[in-house]
Amino acid sequence: QVWRIDLASGSTAVWLAKTGTGYGLQELRGLACDASGNLFAADRTGNAILRFNAAGELTGSVTHAAPEALLWDAGTESLLASVSQTPEIVSINPASWAITKLQQNLVGSQRFRGLAKVNSRLFFTSDALNRLNQQESLATYTAADIRLSAPGHLLLLPDGAAVYPDAALGTLLIFR
Repeated sequence: QVWRIDLASGSTAVWLAKTGTGYGLQELRGLACDASGNLFAADRTGNAILRFNAAGELTGSVTHAAPEALLWDAGTESLLASVSQTPEIVSINPASWAITKLQQNLVGSQRFRGLAKVNSRLFFTSDALNRLNQQESLATYTAADIRLSAPGHLLLLPDGAAVYPDAALGTLLIFR
């Protein structure tokens, strides 16, 4: 489910149910919104990314194996997704649903999880190697000189800094 929270009043309500007209979410993993108020939802077990309008109506979907995290890239007006099983990072054109591979994992068991874009640089976490990475090219990336315990998803702050919540340690790491 996706809940709507009114920050002014504190009221909450289910905005997107687990099942609805034309869809059924099996394992919701990532969410992202575009500038028009569309919500994108990654259903990892359902092997799909779904688009909902501001009223919560399904307006499109694309099949893709095991989507994990989602990130709306305002600079390119595209949706970025990490793919748990491959693992890869892909860019998705929301108008045509065309998929372009941005990052390919060539080191075996590493799984890409969280995504963030800071100053046009793509960052992603890996739970197999417990680290934060920065993309260099399609098949290369550099690891931050930092090891993380049980990495999750990257978040963005309004000032453009990337913040990484380390779930096991309860700390925040800020990169500028």
